[in-house]
Amino acid sequence: MRTIPLLLSAALWSAGTLCLHADEVTLTTAKAIGDELTIAVNADAALRLTWGNGESQEFASDGSMLTIPVRHPQLTITTTVGKLTRLYVQDCGISVLDLAKAPNLEELYAADNLLATLSITDCPNLQTIDVQNNRLAVLDASEQTDLYDINVAGNGMEGTPLRLNTSARPVYYVVADNSLTSLASSTILTKARTIWAQHNAITTASLSTAADLRSLCLSDNKVRSLTLGEKPMLRHLWVDHNVLSTLDMTKGAPVLTTIAADHNQLTSISWDAECGTILTDAYLYNNALMLNSMPPYKYRNHDIHVVYTPMEAYAVERVYNLNEACDFATFLRKGGFGTTIASTYQLIDSEGYTLVKGTDFTESGRVFTFLTPHTGVVLTGNWGTFYSLQTTPFNIGVPDAIDEVATPAALTVSGSDGTLAITLGQATRVTVCDVQGRTLHAGTLCAGTHRLAVPAGLYVVNGVKAIVR
Repeated sequence: MRTIPLLLSAALWSAGTLCLHADEVTLTTAKAIGDELTIAVNADAALRLTWGNGESQEFASDGSMLTIPVRHPQLTITTTVGKLTRLYVQDCGISVLDLAKAPNLEELYAADNLLATLSITDCPNLQTIDVQNNRLAVLDASEQTDLYDINVAGNGMEGTPLRLNTSARPVYYVVADNSLTSLASSTILTKARTIWAQHNAITTASLSTAADLRSLCLSDNKVRSLTLGEKPMLRHLWVDHNVLSTLDMTKGAPVLTTIAADHNQLTSISWDAECGTILTDAYLYNNALMLNSMPPYKYRNHDIHVVYTPMEAYAVERVYNLNEACDFATFLRKGGFGTTIASTYQLIDSEGYTLVKGTDFTESGRVFTFLTPHTGVVLTGNWGTFYSLQTTPFNIGVPDAIDEVATPAALTVSGSDGTLAITLGQATRVTVCDVQGRTLHAGTLCAGTHRLAVPAGLYVVNGVKAIVR
């Protein structure tokens, strides 16, 4: 900006080019007298700055920043030539901003101030609104039908305080660092390219209509349901620190380069394999995934950086019956991009015994048939030197007593000649099974010692093994 010479100002007036209806903005700053404000407006406007003490200055704008010392807490900016379409008053300590007389405003940059309230209802032409890092509890943008860019991050907004016109179609939508419980409707976000909504309290997000989305950040929310749909332009996806159980990208995410989905409850990730030669970083740790959700470290000679540890155990059935086919191929034969993998595995029970193929089970194509009973078996699936992931413990041929097992202090089991002794500290439901998995007793026993006459063999009582001679 530069000062308008007085002769030029007079000439403009005489030529009749001054605004007959001047645009006007009034602000109140908390900055001390002598501190500096940095402001800017559109390049085709001339302004008068009038301080609350009556002092004034006149400027012609070339669009650049103007730094001026504060002369009074209140400042009124009035157009003397042209319309006020762009206003930049960022980090000016503004506590009050009156836009009631600025109907032509199209761009507002008022971030990093002290605004607790702001009315933009008299500015229907606003396309860009940047008011991040203020103190706004609500923002009513229901008059802005041509909204292009909105940023209300870091205001402490709670619930659903952002009111948008049903015709608005923002391209950049930034609402991070608030306490919002929902995003805008999927219709409003149809044209969104960037959605940053991290650090909120959002529970669901339906974005199937946002086909042009390139960057989505929903980190640190409470999202349990995410619908992506086809995303041919999506490059960055951050959904870490939520409560997602599944993540489906099979509708199409061919140019995805970065995904952060750590710290969820994911048991399944379905990929678009087309991103295999594009993907560079995948953060998947602190979930409960198996090999079928893991991208390879190298895909068609393209390296992928994958962080997957620590990983919770992958949930399987609690009990598998003897002599029945158990299909583990779904999570041991295919990798994350759908390609067949040469996995290896181990089966180890609660006593550290490694089950032996041919003796304890048979296996073909990762379909298992178990032959001997065991408790607390954990299957470890390995994909070359890349991944080693585990299942939750399961019983083989032994009924599940997970909800019935007494604490070690309340239950002891011992075997002697022809007798199984069960000692209980309190009334407890007890299940006794033999080595063939047959239930010999199932019912509640009172506190004390109970003796069952049984043939010699191995028995399992509420998951505790004992041998009777």
